Amino acid sequence: MSIYKFLFAIFSLNLFIFIFFKPIGIEATKLEPENIPQIAFQNFTLFDIGSDNIVETAINGAKGMIFRNGKYQINDVNIKYQNSKYIENLKSRYAYYNQGIIEAIGDVLYNRSDGSIIKTNNMSYDVSSKSFYISKDFLFISKGLKVKGRKLFIDRNTGQIKAFNIDAVFQ
Repeated sequence: MSIYKFLFAIFSLNLFIFIFFKPIGIEATKLEPENIPQIAFQNFTLFDIGSDNIVETAINGAKGMIFRNGKYQINDVNIKYQNSKYIENLKSRYAYYNQGIIEAIGDVLYNRSDGSIIKTNNMSYDVSSKSFYISKDFLFISKGLKVKGRKLFIDRNTGQIKAFNIDAVFQ
């Protein structure tokens, strides 16, 4: 068998496979540009310095990502905020920021310098309206008051608090 006949046989076999065989149903994974982080940080601290050159907010995280659509994701987050009245601290496994909403998910712990504590698994905070919303079970502890319930809404502008299915104990 000459080399030409051998090369022709290989070429014919490849052409036959290319024309008559179809893929086995494995589809290529297509990544959307919105799902690919543009910037990623590990073990970082971000400071927000106010107009009076005082640190107002400090954000610590194990991993942080910024996406093209403006969404932020932080793993193992600790947010510390200081205003004229209180020092506030929020810890959770994950935090997402998108279009003015911060959503903390997983072992959420919010505490304030006056001793107020909120424990839950999911908490949302609307930056523009300054309101908290918890859609699941929560525990609120403050100055001898212990409140367990489901669904909590706190409007920081008006001081209005709404809660559902609560059991309260005053000690």
